[in-house]
Amino acid sequence: MADNKIENLPIQVVVDGHTFEIDEEGNVTKVEVKPVVKHTISPDTQVTAGTPVTITIKATITEGTITKITKPDGQVVENVSETTYEVMQNGGYTFIVEGSNGATTTYTVYVTNSVGEVFSDIYKTTTDYTDDNGKTAKIPEGFAVGKSDTINKIDGGLVITDAINENHVSTGNQFVWIPVDNIEQFHMIEGYDWSGSKQNYLAKCEEPYTKGYATEKDEYDKMKASVEKNKGFYIGRYEAGKENNKVVVKKQATPYNVVNWGKSMTDASGGAVEFSKQFGINLGYQGVTSTLCYDVQWDAACQFLDANYINGKCSSNSYLVKVEGTGNFSTSLIPTGSNENYKRKNIYDMSGNVKEWTMGYMSEGYRTIRGGFYNWSNTSDSNYPPASSRSGSAPYEGQTRYLVTNGFRISLYIKEKE
Repeated sequence: MADNKIENLPIQVVVDGHTFEIDEEGNVTKVEVKPVVKHTISPDTQVTAGTPVTITIKATITEGTITKITKPDGQVVENVSETTYEVMQNGGYTFIVEGSNGATTTYTVYVTNSVGEVFSDIYKTTTDYTDDNGKTAKIPEGFAVGKSDTINKIDGGLVITDAINENHVSTGNQFVWIPVDNIEQFHMIEGYDWSGSKQNYLAKCEEPYTKGYATEKDEYDKMKASVEKNKGFYIGRYEAGKENNKVVVKKQATPYNVVNWGKSMTDASGGAVEFSKQFGINLGYQGVTSTLCYDVQWDAACQFLDANYINGKCSSNSYLVKVEGTGNFSTSLIPTGSNENYKRKNIYDMSGNVKEWTMGYMSEGYRTIRGGFYNWSNTSDSNYPPASSRSGSAPYEGQTRYLVTNGFRISLYIKEKE
């Protein structure tokens, strides 16, 4: 110091626990000293979704002490400089750290090492759900809804499951919400054939039914009324599969093929219709009714996948028209959901693997069957039926020509409380 002047300005000094800065002109200003935050993640290697990942926050401050840390869920811990927070999915998790000097630091930790899908708790009552985009759906009693970003938005395919483990990973059957905002558009739509041309089957098809087993139209009317009221329904995320001789809607199951529609055109007490009906009953579903997918529901799912479908203006590259790369058309049947390339909006295998019975009626002794299938006799890819394809098949025992390629898909509609 010379002539009462402070050299090497500006400098910082601490007085009574507060930091001040003196600039070259001798001006003194108080400096806000914020907490310094660091973190670790454990484990820091790739883990399966639902496996707990622990974030450890460590904070320091050169002026005073750490007085408060607010965790991402709003929980506050006081007078500690270190805390932990457990997460089970990828995302950004924000902490707010406060010092005794009143300064705060907002600190976000990004977890990226969790691989897979996580679900909510099981809903105890049927509940309205609103996603981050403001779109709505009904979550049925007894189901959990997707929490991971890839399965929690309606436009991308909102997924529900009927069972989860302690890590909130699905162990049950899964379904995807199909929104139907306008009931006037809930009708059968002409599909495409393997040449990319519109088919000409609707003149032959009937739905609701004038023919069929006794309760068929009654069930259809209940389903349609539910779709109108709730603005949607659920379709199986996967083709129906087999697990321990039971019907399941799960990934990596053996597709339930070699199955008839029913015992006859008008007797549905066996086959895919009965399997689908008993599915929800056997599992004790209270908030939904399970049925074989209706022809109109298949078309609503197609419309969900491509908005141009209802106007008959799908491009040649549409999943509903294109065959190559959209499904399993090999000579071998593959497990349900086993190829991510065969998924659209979280629905798997509508384009190939097994073609799928619906509740639709086609004239001349045939029930409607939808989509493409493996082991087609013509080896040219262009001759396989695409996802929107509609055809007819004899529904009863003794008609075995196509049964090895015939499967089915289960749908759910929201059930009204009695």
